[in-house]
Amino acid sequence: METAIRYSRNSLPGHDQRFLLVDVVGKAFKLEKITKRTSKTLLHETLTTSAKVPPFRAFDWHPTNESLIAVGQASGETTLLSIAEGQQDSVLFPVRSQRLCNAVALNSGNLLAAGLDRVRTDVCLNIWDFNHRLPAAGMTAFAKNYSEPVHRLASGEPITSLKFFHDDPQLLVAGVKGQFVRLYDLRDPAAGNGLQFATRCVHNLAIDWLDENYIASCAPSADPMISVWDRRMGSRGQLIQSGVGGGNSSASSDQRQPEVSLELKKAINQPGSIWSLRFSKSKRGCLGVLSSTGHLRMYELAKDYMPISATTTPLTRVVVTGQHWETEPPQDICLDRTQDIEKQFSHPSAVKAEKARIVSFDFTTTMSRDKQPELITLTGDGRISIRATAPIPEPSTFEASGCIVSGSKTMALNEFSGASEAVELLQSLALGEKGSAKQDDGDKDSVKTVLRKKQTSYQRHQAETSVKLALLSLKLELDKDNIMRERAVDGYGIDPTDNKEVIQDDEWLLAMWEWIEHVTSLHEENQVIKDNLDLSYLGVHSIWNEDIPNKSIRTFGPTSARVSKTVEGLVNGLDIPPLRGADTSRPAHRQLCLYLANLAWSKDLIRLATIRFVERGDHTKAAFIALVASERDLAHEILTGASSTPAHKSLSLAIAGSHRQISFGSTAEAWKQSINALADETDEPYARAILAYVKHSKWSTPLLNGELDILSLYFRTAVALRHLSDVDLTSWISSTTEQVVAQGDIEGVLLTGLAHRNAVSLFQAYIANFSDVQTAVLALCPVIPRYLNDPDIIRRFDAWRNDYRHILNSWRLYIERATLDVQYGQVAIDNVTKQRVLPVPPPQIRLVCGGSGTAIHDTAQNVLTPANAAAIGTVCPKCGRHLPRCGVCDLWLGTEDESWLKWASSDDDQTTYDKNADLSSSAHTVVGPDAKGTGGGGGKEKTRFAPVATGAVGDKADTNADADAEQKKRDDELLDENMARMLTFCMNCSHAFHWKHAKIWFEGEPAKGRAGHRVCPVPKCQCACYDDGM
Repeated sequence: METAIRYSRNSLPGHDQRFLLVDVVGKAFKLEKITKRTSKTLLHETLTTSAKVPPFRAFDWHPTNESLIAVGQASGETTLLSIAEGQQDSVLFPVRSQRLCNAVALNSGNLLAAGLDRVRTDVCLNIWDFNHRLPAAGMTAFAKNYSEPVHRLASGEPITSLKFFHDDPQLLVAGVKGQFVRLYDLRDPAAGNGLQFATRCVHNLAIDWLDENYIASCAPSADPMISVWDRRMGSRGQLIQSGVGGGNSSASSDQRQPEVSLELKKAINQPGSIWSLRFSKSKRGCLGVLSSTGHLRMYELAKDYMPISATTTPLTRVVVTGQHWETEPPQDICLDRTQDIEKQFSHPSAVKAEKARIVSFDFTTTMSRDKQPELITLTGDGRISIRATAPIPEPSTFEASGCIVSGSKTMALNEFSGASEAVELLQSLALGEKGSAKQDDGDKDSVKTVLRKKQTSYQRHQAETSVKLALLSLKLELDKDNIMRERAVDGYGIDPTDNKEVIQDDEWLLAMWEWIEHVTSLHEENQVIKDNLDLSYLGVHSIWNEDIPNKSIRTFGPTSARVSKTVEGLVNGLDIPPLRGADTSRPAHRQLCLYLANLAWSKDLIRLATIRFVERGDHTKAAFIALVASERDLAHEILTGASSTPAHKSLSLAIAGSHRQISFGSTAEAWKQSINALADETDEPYARAILAYVKHSKWSTPLLNGELDILSLYFRTAVALRHLSDVDLTSWISSTTEQVVAQGDIEGVLLTGLAHRNAVSLFQAYIANFSDVQTAVLALCPVIPRYLNDPDIIRRFDAWRNDYRHILNSWRLYIERATLDVQYGQVAIDNVTKQRVLPVPPPQIRLVCGGSGTAIHDTAQNVLTPANAAAIGTVCPKCGRHLPRCGVCDLWLGTEDESWLKWASSDDDQTTYDKNADLSSSAHTVVGPDAKGTGGGGGKEKTRFAPVATGAVGDKADTNADADAEQKKRDDELLDENMARMLTFCMNCSHAFHWKHAKIWFEGEPAKGRAGHRVCPVPKCQCACYDDGM
């Protein structure tokens, strides 16, 4: 290694960031300060430079005093350097016998350790206290007096690597060449060698900055292996006894060597050797590895779960004596994930010059925007950069249908003509090339423009969703995925009635499912089929514009070429209330739109609804509905009733005055100013809507100029269908539909319907904005592919559905996922033939023979014949192997146990047989056409195991207690009779029994004075089956 880089642990986030540049060949140190950093460049300035450095082969930077550096020389001598500007000096620490200095280490105090090669006549680990060699006050030079090491350790044991602990500066870990990783406690030298781990991984020691219980080391250059150790593997007493200088052989022999916590084999790609190991300074368990080929890899280590009671004590995490870690039990760790920060310079996907490879790195103290640790790297040609580890990738699904689904604010669908084209794109991305599939900037800008456009109801939906998520994250620590999970557990599915109970807290989703419930009931009752044309699940946009998608699959026979004729026929047949309000040439279309939107209010319905709203205190909402339905007198009655407030009465006066205002001159302007003043004083949306109507004396103007955007789309649609002209209504429906589709406004299903391409586009934008793929899938299940069978739509929907299925499986909600599959299979039918569109999935459970491993049912490879079909279930038709024998009666399991058959009755110890009993429904396996057991007299029984009544028919004097006891007895008898068919296996000795035989053997028959047994009935088997295995 010719150059190196180290990042200052004192460079706290938000303060000056400093790092040390090391030139081994040029024998120089530079302390640098970062002045500016961008995503591509890093600017820095030199604070101080030290060029008077002896040749060295090891160095260490003081963890707190950034002006002190220790270097180890080839002669074995150690030099302490001061690189402070104007105070540069050095002090030499000699050794008795010259040899290579392999490692040096500085602790946070005044200790300097040097690890040397082996000689027979000297120790290999010297530790000096340089406190008295530091410059005195007012001086700039080190004291030159000679000093002896305060500790001389590791006699005849070559040292390869050294590190001081930061939480315990008197604790030193050393790598002994080819033998041990050893801990030295310098406060008590009598402890001998301390805790040691037998290993060949003794190089490049690294200690986790944020959890110093874990130490990493690597093997020699020929073996790219990393070991991670836990210093808590031994107690203080064990350390003294297991040392070289203490304890007896018997005590040592009873103790096992501490084991490695984690071993990473082939930690880097070959060829190459490990150059550096570094732990992150900002994230626990993040270990970086650099190879000689420039391969930089990051390992994230995670702790295994341990109960709190096992890891805490009254003094947990409180440092009292500096030895608190010795009182804690070790904790297992595992590898969480691995990622390559930089590939080796010769890798096919990133070929570069050898000089451009990374030669040194160190973790910084800062984190990236993604809360990932950052690291500073130095290449062979001198380039310095800061990069961050990648966050955990979001799960993506590659479907066989040819699309990749990923979440973003906008969504693009890349279609491939074949597998080769998809593979080529993935290869280009893997090789770092820029893919050709890009978002269209114009489309992206247009979406952003629509999102910025004012839509108060939609904005309220976004705001409330964000607030709910924030509250859940604070109180319940939930996110959107957890909300989806909770809904799935609560029964959120295809049935809209059940869904309304699950999502009571979301008024927008509740409104959508209420509308879906309405159109589903119309579909199930065939109320929207006329002239062989099915108009199910269509919205206002489709009916008004006569835009019927996929008309061929909605037609059952000869039908009118004009959709308007079908609409008029439906309106006449459904007896929809007539319109009051707007002049129109297409009243039937408006009536059917209102009916499908659940807005076709009759006078009686309006009065009942307003009464309910008034009882709840929603006077303004009730008055608004009455005004929209052109019931002015009812609105006046609502606002002037006994329960109304002065504000309601003022609103009533405004309604009454709207017809008396003078529509010219300053009086009209004064009227509008008065209404505006009233509107500014209220926050109720319905009151503001009424005042907007009063100000203009009509509904069309406030609706078209956006004054009614504070209302939900449901009520705005009611105003539009009842009060806009035909031209304005066409324009309003088209523009509003485009708006809600672009925004992903869930209220928009009222306009788009479900069975239209616009609905799919709406849900696509909805998923992009709210990440709620669950609702999109469940809402579209009834219409795809029944009413929408376009290939691109089916592919898109299948991608969403498969994503949701994978999500349910990842949550282990297998029952919910299976329920979704079953429900979707029931609604995914052909609209004309009523046949299932999806094939019936194959069974996921089958019976196989333990000997041959083949299924016992009829298969193409193993065809059942009449000869072997009779024994199916008891004998394998392929290998002829039987089920085991019963350990009590010694009969083959699967054969009839006559003690429970219906023709056998037991009287004390004697068994009698009723030869006239009907046996038609007693066989376990029925082969042939009469497989339902309906022959003979078997059909007269309600259940095969029904208990026989023995009491007199006329008895009515039983007490409740006697009746309960009798019922419990009958339930127990019924349970016994049902369980008698079952087979029982012992999980310890693997012996098998008929269930009833096992029950009698182990529990006995107290009524007959027979005690049970505790041991297996099979001879020479001493297993306590009843206690341990059953």
